[in-house]
Amino acid sequence: MLPLVRPALVAVVVLAMVGSWNGADWAKILAFVSLAPVPTVVFYLLAEKQIVTGLTAGAVVG
Repeated sequence: MLPLVRPALVAVVVLAMVGSWNGADWAKILAFVSLAPVPTVVFYLLAEKQIVTGLTAGAVVG
């Protein structure tokens, strides 16, 4: 169970540490967190057909 919890636990520890220092620039942190998923979403939108085809190719019987 710990390997599944480890990423969330690390995120909580990092945010708690940053919060305790009280010197974080929250505007930059929130901007980064908001923009970080953009490349993944763009990639998915461009490759959606190939991704869906690949996922359903193994489900075809016969």
